[in-house]
Amino acid sequence: HIALSWFTFTLNGVKLLRHTGGTHGQTTLLVFAPEEQYALVVLTNSSDGDGVIDAAETSALQQYLGVSIPQPSPLDLPANQLEPYTGSFESGDASCRIELAEDRLVLHMAFKGGFPTPEAPAPPPQPPASMALYEPDKFFVLDGSMKGSRGEFLRDDQGRVAWLRIDGRVRYRN
Repeated sequence: HIALSWFTFTLNGVKLLRHTGGTHGQTTLLVFAPEEQYALVVLTNSSDGDGVIDAAETSALQQYLGVSIPQPSPLDLPANQLEPYTGSFESGDASCRIELAEDRLVLHMAFKGGFPTPEAPAPPPQPPASMALYEPDKFFVLDGSMKGSRGEFLRDDQGRVAWLRIDGRVRYRN
């Protein structure tokens, strides 16, 4: 038996349950506001459907629930404070490398092959995308196909950046 894992949060007093998904050729969003008897489903036929999903979610939540998703503001941090976030992060489906370029974090993401069959080739890597921290260990993507996507760095027991969570998945540091 398997169930969805839900991201839960409250905006303007409205409790929301959220789950995204995607694979080669499609991206999806499912949002519930149980107390409001409200649901939103967005299905796209594009691997790069995040922009459509973000726009639909923002508009629908505002129009039907009066809820606004707060937009993050980038922190202005010097390179020495960004350096701990650089490195390579891996998962079964992708490799991510974060570099520092001109006092800005840059994400390089390449998906691995093997889906939907073990022999399937990997799709082409995504173009590099700039990232900005908006809180300690929390970031958003500034440009490219993942523009507006949010993620976070997770730390180990010694306080070191050990994992990267982006695109709904956690990737371990190499």
